Amino acid sequence: MPVLRVFADEKLVDQFDVTSESISIGRNPDNDLVLNSKGVSKHHAVIEKKGPNYFLIDSGSSNGTYIGNQRVAKARLAFWDDIRIAEFVLKFMGNQRHLQQDEDPFDDELGGNDADRTMVLEPGKISKLLEPKRKVVKPVFLPVSHDHTIEVRYEMDKPDAYIGKASDCDIRVGSFWSPRKAARLTWQRDGVFVERMSFRSLMVNRKKVRKKVQLQNGDRLTVNSVEMEFQHITD
Repeated sequence: MPVLRVFADEKLVDQFDVTSESISIGRNPDNDLVLNSKGVSKHHAVIEKKGPNYFLIDSGSSNGTYIGNQRVAKARLAFWDDIRIAEFVLKFMGNQRHLQQDEDPFDDELGGNDADRTMVLEPGKISKLLEPKRKVVKPVFLPVSHDHTIEVRYEMDKPDAYIGKASDCDIRVGSFWSPRKAARLTWQRDGVFVERMSFRSLMVNRKKVRKKVQLQNGDRLTVNSVEMEFQHITD
């Protein structure tokens, strides 16, 4: 399931699960995702699902809808795209295999204008908003050079991830006697947390933990005798 992570002033302010076929974005409270800013039109844009693909469509907004620095009327969304609306950045996150490069099924022309009571920004201000100054932090788990390590680095790209030997775990570690799911990682607004999911020990910095704890940059996490280091990186 795709997720929109909403950033304002380089801070994560909201997270929105894309669970329906159409998601409306705008300043009015009747939108699915409300962005409270005068630079956002009352009904600014929509995200439409068609088959396995998702499309961003501008609703005739006054200040435009952007993917990265490119203004778009309608465009297919890709994994990790930055949707820029006024001072907001909406990072589109989801399962990459669902974002196939099929033909664009939308043929109708977009129309309408929602300029009523919307503050129209000067071109210079829009350009300033689009400057690549915003850095988005990603949680990353790195291998540690000991006898037992994860084989490759893992970049967390969704709200929840699992560590264990099961085939559907995001970080696969463990032997025959290890639990299928040993630990759960949760990416929340205020950081990344880890919690034990089995009777086997979970350690952070070589100390056993029995309840959900927040990970700090540089923490060493040991699960199923496998050690990994938690780091934050920026785009």
